[in-house]
Amino acid sequence: MTAETPTTPPTRTLYGWLRLFSSPVGAAAVTSLLALVASALIYRILPKADAGAFALLTAFVQTVLILGGLGQSTLTQRVYSRAEPGAFRWRTDLDRQLLVILPVSLLISLLIAHLYQLPALETLFVLAGALLWNQIVTSGSMLAANRRYAWASALPRLPNGLLIVPAALIALIPALATLDAALAGLLGAALASLALSWFGLRRLPMTGDRTISLRQRGYGLVFLANQTATLVPDYLLLAAAGLYAPPEDLALYGALLLLFRPTQLLQNVLAQVLTTELARAQRPRLGRILLAFTAAAALIITGGILLAGPATQVAYGGRYTPALTLIAFVSLASGLDVLETLPRSYLVGRASRRVLGYFGVSQFAIAVIGLLIGLALVQEWGIEGAAFGAVLIFVARNVVSLAGFAATRLQERPRSTTQ
Repeated sequence: MTAETPTTPPTRTLYGWLRLFSSPVGAAAVTSLLALVASALIYRILPKADAGAFALLTAFVQTVLILGGLGQSTLTQRVYSRAEPGAFRWRTDLDRQLLVILPVSLLISLLIAHLYQLPALETLFVLAGALLWNQIVTSGSMLAANRRYAWASALPRLPNGLLIVPAALIALIPALATLDAALAGLLGAALASLALSWFGLRRLPMTGDRTISLRQRGYGLVFLANQTATLVPDYLLLAAAGLYAPPEDLALYGALLLLFRPTQLLQNVLAQVLTTELARAQRPRLGRILLAFTAAAALIITGGILLAGPATQVAYGGRYTPALTLIAFVSLASGLDVLETLPRSYLVGRASRRVLGYFGVSQFAIAVIGLLIGLALVQEWGIEGAAFGAVLIFVARNVVSLAGFAATRLQERPRSTTQ
């Protein structure tokens, strides 16, 4: 993967970064608000057992998306960002990626179905949902690499946003208040989102004839290792809780996590923008933006602890009452997730293959050890154990990301003085 000659974008000041973030954050805010309302309706209307199953199955979709996706969406953004704009054939890359990930995604879906005794239709939902989301997320990565940040930020969360339509129908027609109707509505929303992603890509001036090679795709395993450290606290610990906690507790945990989803989505949006901009820039000054991320993380933690309890009561009509301990753990995990955004994006966009390799191995070790600890905590404390396990993983992730960030900055210092 060869990089283009670095350029200095007009984003070296904090004000410049804020201007750059404004459009994608606005697009993500709209889709996220729709997603929040839609999911709140689903959790509020479905019977608690069905709501817990909905939380579990959507977590399975994200699990297969990440593990079966083999790091290809992040790899695509790195490869596209480090080449001249318009150099690749996006449709060919999407088709080949689907062929690469299909066997692994199928095997993981079947393994989950065996472990959780899922019916055939629910297994099909998990596999189809993961493949659809993979195409949508990768399309967003391609758009982000071409600096179409508003499109890129909206697409990955658009299926949950468009869920507002079937959720409204379920609310209006009591006979539709079933798990099957909610799952079918989510798949329909994902299909509509995929069609919109192709529309956005067709508008790009991508006239090149390059494609991502099979050798490059193998390097996606490094990014898969990185993503596993995200998968465990976001989804696998919830899935693990499904083995021990009753469905009502799963519904409570899923409902609380939903209220913190906007912070996760904000982190994803900022990471998309930062990855492309930092990959194409000369050695940027990042002191003020690092302080801004630190302040945002502190605000999320404090605000979550103070407001998540009342917000849960209001959003779900008093149906769920999370304990303060659970709220504190989820708030802390959300803040630490945002805090890691800058160093992690810097590594994905700029780090050498050697540093990325060490980073990937470290993140994978965090994921495995964190999952084992999380399983023990879940057995002991239920959903509170899952939330505490997520906090431990995010602490370790921040330590590793900051270390890799510092190492990369030191490597770049001699080059910057000779330019």
